[in-house]
Amino acid sequence: MTEFTRSLAQADQVAAFDYSRHINSPMFEQFSSYLVEKNQTSSSAGTKLTAFAQALNTNDTLFDYLSKNPELELAFARCMRGVSESMKSWVDIYPTESLLVDDDGGSYDEVVVVDIGGGIGQDINAFQRKHKLAMGRLILQDLEKVVEQAKVEPNITVMPHDFFQIQTVKGRVHLQSWDRFRIWSILRTTG
Repeated sequence: MTEFTRSLAQADQVAAFDYSRHINSPMFEQFSSYLVEKNQTSSSAGTKLTAFAQALNTNDTLFDYLSKNPELELAFARCMRGVSESMKSWVDIYPTESLLVDDDGGSYDEVVVVDIGGGIGQDINAFQRKHKLAMGRLILQDLEKVVEQAKVEPNITVMPHDFFQIQTVKGRVHLQSWDRFRIWSILRTTG
């Protein structure tokens, strides 16, 4: 058996296959018909808002759908962890040192990053491993059932939070990918 085939048997990879079979494959199969239908209407009236919603015949967002399907939610979480662990971390690409400096070039002494929707902490853990900041400077936020599973580096504050609600912590924000309508909604709550 090769290293590659052994890697395919790892739990996170198996979960990725399961997630892809139940979510990605149906979505990709419907994608062209979704685009045709979307192109023939001037608004979203009469069409599902996303290819995901159309493919799975739901009005739910991906995360609402996953919360109603715990086995897929677990597969998604494991898949994301596997993806995260197989890629170069954003802290090795982005000049994160710039987040530690205030506008005058001095040391920024407030909360540095509030990772909203940060899952179980992969990104904020990478930041902390690189910079080793004191308590209160890095905050991981996600839904309570998500952050309960978080395993974070020392001095990271874990805080349950729904980012569609008003953000009480002010700091620099690492925002996960969402559709443009949800992005605006999230930004309104963090402002």
